[in-house]
Amino acid sequence: MTLKEKLLSLDLVIDNEYLDKYCELIESNKNTKREKFKTQKHHIIPRYYYKYNNLEIDNSKENLVNLLYKDHILAHYYLCMCSIYDYYSYINYISVYRIINKDKNDNTIFKDILYTLDDFQKIYEYGRELSLKYNPMFNDKQKFKHNNIMRSEEIRNKISNTMKEKIAKGYFFTEEHRKNLSKQAKESIYMYKDNIITRVVNSKIQQYIDNGWQKYEKRSYKQKMQGINNFNCKFNMFDFRSIKCYCILENGSKYYFNNILTAGIWWFKNYRPFGDKYVEVTLRRKIKDSINGKDIIYKLHNKIIKITYIKWFKSKEGDDEDEVNKNKN
Repeated sequence: MTLKEKLLSLDLVIDNEYLDKYCELIESNKNTKREKFKTQKHHIIPRYYYKYNNLEIDNSKENLVNLLYKDHILAHYYLCMCSIYDYYSYINYISVYRIINKDKNDNTIFKDILYTLDDFQKIYEYGRELSLKYNPMFNDKQKFKHNNIMRSEEIRNKISNTMKEKIAKGYFFTEEHRKNLSKQAKESIYMYKDNIITRVVNSKIQQYIDNGWQKYEKRSYKQKMQGINNFNCKFNMFDFRSIKCYCILENGSKYYFNNILTAGIWWFKNYRPFGDKYVEVTLRRKIKDSINGKDIIYKLHNKIIKITYIKWFKSKEGDDEDEVNKNKN
């Protein structure tokens, strides 16, 4: 039985040009001797096959071959492109990544295999797709387990105590570094334009304003927590429970509410404008901003997203009470 026939019989690979290249590479190196700093040991029938099928790994001489560093990369590349299962392809993609990064100071790859650069681009693109597919955080069961552990009181306390100890010992920020950060914060502000947010030094603020940029208020955690219940605004203390409001959608529809609290719940329940990232508490603040004539914006991946399909207004006495009662739920 040839090597190709053996590999095909194991439900390991598919028959294509990459399998032919892999077999040719292995056969041509059957008698390659180990050379320090030049070769690496490779399992012909890869180890992941045995692990995946709960079998003992074959470490015999018949299943091992010495390959030059560049050929070891190619071997896993070929396996990646002829594997029968996506999971096998993913393991080989990771293998290529680890081989290259383990020996990232070795420049022989650039000297001897320039002709494979297009192939490496191909495996990179394919590998990134597989990385997304097999990312454990996209597995609901795994993500739930991870979140339960990381959000437990015990783990949170451990992380908090460790951070406090390291900060106290000066591991993160020297006194000079802290002063520089404080100085930078005092001498600059955040501004946004065309969905881009950036920090601008005070001396250039007017220049940015003249070019259409707007100030972006980045509140501290303390300010955010204080803001959950009330804000300083046009009508003194902004009370979520007493200020009546209504919204107008882009299609002209109007909805009235007894207070901003219920308006935020309705908005979140029916539209979730910022996805699941923000809860209705955040939406109350956005309603307040809209009533005060500000844009409804939020930050996502360092970009400013603007909501334009809805606007909020403060209600006056006598506004449609039937609509208010209808929207209570």
